[in-house]
Amino acid sequence: SAPLVNRFHVVDEQLKKVNNGLEVQIKNDMLEVNQIAHEIADLNQQIMGQENGGNTANDLRDRRELFVSQLAEKIDLHWYENQRGAFQIVVAKGQLLVDQERTNKLEPHHNPADPGSARIGVRLHNGKLVDITDNIKSGSLKEAVRLRDIRVKEYHENFDLMTREMAFRIN
Repeated sequence: SAPLVNRFHVVDEQLKKVNNGLEVQIKNDMLEVNQIAHEIADLNQQIMGQENGGNTANDLRDRRELFVSQLAEKIDLHWYENQRGAFQIVVAKGQLLVDQERTNKLEPHHNPADPGSARIGVRLHNGKLVDITDNIKSGSLKEAVRLRDIRVKEYHENFDLMTREMAFRIN
C-alpha cells in the first residue's frame, strides 16, 4: 500500500508542476505581448514623424507588420490604421492595447475564488484593470489558459476522485 500511496503523491506533484508551468507560460506570454506592443507603439511614432515630413516609411511599416504578426500568435486582435499612419490594436473585449504611440499593458491578477490561477487583465491609463481572460479567442495565451483551466484541472479532479474511490474500497 505504501508504494501505491507514494505513486499517487508523485502523480499529484507532476500535475501541480504542469499547472505551475502553464502559469509561468501565461505570465511570460503577457510580458512578450507588452514588449511587442511597446515596439509597435514606438514604430507608430517613428512612422508618423517620418511621413509627416513627406517621406515614406516603408521599412518601418514592414517591421511593424512583422510585430503585429508576432502579436497575433499570442492573442487575437484587430488593428486599424488611422489617418496619420499609426496602428490602433484592439484585443479581447474591445480593449485598446496600442493607441498610436501609447500602450495599455496586459497584467496578471488573481480571482479571490481561485488565487492560484492568474487571470489576464488590461491595465488602462485611468488605472482600471479589465479582465479579458474569458474573452480571448485564440493564440498561445488562450491555449495555455484552456490547458490550465480545463484539461489539467479535469485531470486533477479525475485523479482525486480515483484516489478517494480506491482509499474507500481498500479501507
